[in-house]
Parts: sequence; structure tokens; C-alpha cells
Amino acid sequence: MPGMDIFVICIGVSVVYMAVCIWLTVRVINRRERRAKWSLAVLLSTPTLYFTSVPARLYLANHGLLPEAVSQVICVVQYPIGFVFNGGAPDWLRDILVRY
Repeated sequence: MPGMDIFVICIGVSVVYMAVCIWLTVRVINRRERRAKWSLAVLLSTPTLYFTSVPARLYLANHGLLPEAVSQVICVVQYPIGFVFNGGAPDWLRDILVRY
């Protein structure tokens, strides 16, 4: 199937992300390291920053405030959210993002 490469990459990245989160959680619980706590906080806040950056990017792109090269790079990085908006995900997930 065309386009399956991106799904394999997304699944691989999400598995690695979960493994690192679990590893850091165990490290925080067992050793109570300050560096591990900060790393876990940054790692868990990354998805929040990813989703909250969508409205800002759309505003800047719609008003022509982004250079074309930057806009193309951001579109590649935010491809999974665009995939959800274009009907590639269940309707309930798209509805949640549209309301947001």
C-alpha cells in the first residue's frame, strides 16, 4: 500500500517514545534523580506543545506571515494532524481536534 512507510515510522517512534517514558519513570521511582525527573517532565510535555502549536501555525500560514520554506517544514512535521483532519482517522478524533 502506498503511504504505509509513514505509518511504520509513526508506530516505531511511538513505541520508542513509550519505552523511554517507562524507563525514565522507573529511574525516577527507583533512584529519585533530579535529571531524570526533568527529562520525564520535558518528554511528557512534548505532545502537549505539539498539539497546541497547530492553531498558531494555521493563523500564521493563513495570514501569510510564514516564509514558504518554513511552512513546508512545519507541514511535514505536522503531517499526522493533517492526516486526521483529511479523513484518515475516526470521526470522533477529528471532531475533537476540530472543536479545539
